[in-house]
Amino acid sequence: MAIFFKMNTLEGSAISQTLKLAQKFNNFYLNGFHNSECVPFVINGHQVGLIKPEVKKHLLSYPDIFSVQANNSIHLNPSFHTYESRSKCLDQVLHEFKTKNLFVALKGWRDECYEVRTRYTSEPLMKMERSATCK
Repeated sequence: MAIFFKMNTLEGSAISQTLKLAQKFNNFYLNGFHNSECVPFVINGHQVGLIKPEVKKHLLSYPDIFSVQANNSIHLNPSFHTYESRSKCLDQVLHEFKTKNLFVALKGWRDECYEVRTRYTSEPLMKMERSATCK
């Protein structure tokens, strides 16, 4: 405990540097995700994420895949009712976004998929490129 206290009292200490680093990565509240800027993303009646306005406007270019509901949420077309069909249609959209260089996050594309679930223990609804799950 004494070591922790000493480190905390030093100027430029490891604790203050760690706190700064934690604040940098915990930026949920700094990037508009916590307020009305973002809208829910819904698959099969389950909210699975949030979509920022700049992403939303591009998704609306795919009316056969995405729709806006009365509450302003974005829904994946229910005709994509299997894991495979959902994964495939979203992969096609994301590849187009990547080809057009629409989002900086997609520059980190690494062919590593992330399974989208309502909860950690639930069955996956689809998979998608991990870089597309970033802000």
